[in-house]
Amino acid sequence: MIIGTAHAVLDEIATAQIADVRPRVLSELSWWCPDLLSALYLQFALLRMGDRPKRICDNCGTLFPLTRDDKYHCDETCYRTAYNHRNDGTV
Repeated sequence: MIIGTAHAVLDEIATAQIADVRPRVLSELSWWCPDLLSALYLQFALLRMGDRPKRICDNCGTLFPLTRDDKYHCDETCYRTAYNHRNDGTV
């Protein structure tokens, strides 16, 4: 249980630190990092995710491990934000 909690905390820290990292597609996928610290955290996050498939959040652009094929947002907050933004003009 303690190790699971530690993993969750490390994932949360790494996710927060790589919030400004953006993917770039040239001839292959690469990453743009605004500073060295975010590059280090990106390496850490990629190491933690291992071979699990990854996706970029449609709302905030954060890298997250893919747990389902139909998941397009990193967490419930981003999902709700995107949902509310799509439905702003409806009655």
